[in-house]
Amino acid sequence: MAEIDKADAGTQREDGSFGRKLALGIFASKTEEYLQIESHDASGAEGVVFKVKKKTGAGMAAKIAFWSGKAKAPVAEQEPTPPPAEPPQHP
Repeated sequence: MAEIDKADAGTQREDGSFGRKLALGIFASKTEEYLQIESHDASGAEGVVFKVKKKTGAGMAAKIAFWSGKAKAPVAEQEPTPPPAEPPQHP
C-alpha cells in the first residue's frame, strides 16, 4: 500500500453506433465507471485501470487513498511507559 501514489475514479460515456441509436434511441449510449491506480517501486512506475460496477469507484478510490496514506505515515516510536510505582508497604 505504501507504493501507491494515487487512486482515482472516473466515468466514460460511449455513444452507441448509428444502428444501435436507431434501434434503441436514447438508450443506445452506455456509461462505464473506472478505477485508476498509480504506483511506483524501485524498478519503475505503473498505472492500472479497472472497470468497476456503477457508483462504486469513488468509494474504492477513497479507501485506497486512505490506507495508502496510513501505510506511508511514519510510525512514531513510543517509549514504553514505566510501570506505576507501588506505594511503600508498612510492616
